[in-house]
Amino acid sequence: MEPTIAQLSTAIRSLRLENRRLHNHLAEYIIKTKNFEDDINHIRHGMGMKMNRLAKAVGMEDTVDPYF
Repeated sequence: MEPTIAQLSTAIRSLRLENRRLHNHLAEYIIKTKNFEDDINHIRHGMGMKMNRLAKAVGMEDTVDPYF
């Protein structure tokens, strides 16, 4: 037996709601990923600066990245 138009409409409505829910979750995860990326970049930058200061302190400033 084939589905009725009412059944198909209900299924479509349900799929649209699920799609919206998944889209909202995706947006949340993208924001969390960007925040995590920012945190990693901040830590990396801070470590780079510390490594540069250490290299200068031991007289090896030519071995480090000059952009930190």
